[in-house]
Amino acid sequence: MTSTQSKPKITVITVCYNAADVIEPTILSVIGQDYGDVEYIVIDGASTDGTVDIISRYAGYLSRWISEPDKGIYHAMNKGISIATGDYILFMNAGDRFFSHSALSRFFSSAADYQGVDVLYGDTLCSVGNRFYKRRPSHTGTHIPTCHQSIFVAARRLKEMPFDLSYRILADRHQFRQLRQSGITFAYVPEFVSIYDTTGISNVHNRRFHSELCRLDGKISSLPSFLRFRLKKLIVNVRDSTYGFLIRSFPRLSRRLFPTYTANYFEYTHTYPLSHFR
Repeated sequence: MTSTQSKPKITVITVCYNAADVIEPTILSVIGQDYGDVEYIVIDGASTDGTVDIISRYAGYLSRWISEPDKGIYHAMNKGISIATGDYILFMNAGDRFFSHSALSRFFSSAADYQGVDVLYGDTLCSVGNRFYKRRPSHTGTHIPTCHQSIFVAARRLKEMPFDLSYRILADRHQFRQLRQSGITFAYVPEFVSIYDTTGISNVHNRRFHSELCRLDGKISSLPSFLRFRLKKLIVNVRDSTYGFLIRSFPRLSRRLFPTYTANYFEYTHTYPLSHFR
């Protein structure tokens, strides 16, 4: 740690573009944290819809903010990384927010033994309207462990391995694959960190997504491989929808017939009111 305090300095970075409808709750969520040492940076891509007016309204609470054209979300995130001075960096994008005003305090109270750990990650709630479900974290493999909004990465590591801008969709996957392959340490802390807004998420299973996925895996992208990819996704979606219907309709029978799948469904897929998680 570079911080001399008992808890690390956290840099929270929000990147946005034309986010006037959703940026304010995100800003309030960050500046309302009761954690003692937070650096808050906002990187705006020269918005024209009033976003800049909202950001400037809270300028006194921000460590730094920039509004200028960029080359996309990962370029904006790299800008934030380059000026961050915290020990750990977390990205809280427009529309997302911390789980509670004490999310950072609770997380780093639970993560008592974070010394020497490069990546700390917690739990994420995904919102679907006014209902929520817990996102399943990935503890193994080369995947990004969960949403950026619940991941704290040592700033020095991100400065060494910024996002590769040749990836327009999967630069985060590429970066975390590099981080894992470099042998750095990861640690999971079972505390809710953020609420991730799934409203308006576009379908990422397109040709560009598939092409970048093949590139990550060292494979050649082709139309037949893309069609197989889409078919597999369709089959998985139909299967999960069918299981979900059966589990909701016959929960007791489902627990008998496929207990593990049913338990995972109710923990990671079924939606609840926010009060269920408080």
